[in-house]
Amino acid sequence: MRLPCAIRPYRETQRKYIANFVPSHSKQKVMLNFNLKPATEKRLRKILAAHSDMDAFFKNAIEYQINELKKELLNISSDLKKFEVKYKLRSEDFYSDFQAGKRGDEEDGIIWAGIYEMQMQSRKRLDELV
Repeated sequence: MRLPCAIRPYRETQRKYIANFVPSHSKQKVMLNFNLKPATEKRLRKILAAHSDMDAFFKNAIEYQINELKKELLNISSDLKKFEVKYKLRSEDFYSDFQAGKRGDEEDGIIWAGIYEMQMQSRKRLDELV
């Protein structure tokens, strides 16, 4: 069976692979570069061989990542809410004060700031995917 995706070694020493994809709605190839170890490349070939519609396969993979980020954001929001209730302060306001040096460096503050930064990073990644 010929796959609409071909993966071939680019430079074996760097273990870099190039995948050529031909989306079902287009005649144009899309080049993607992956840094894969040979064992990972072998497993990926097996997965791709089981799917005839590459576009649907990768849309599902992207949708999975979106759902994982949404779950992550729910968990982070729950963690932030505990600090907001405890200190009667919104996370955005706390973080602004923390960045300005108005909150000191108590353990709770450092943890709260770290969780808030995780939320910002996760939101950014989610925004890039949707």
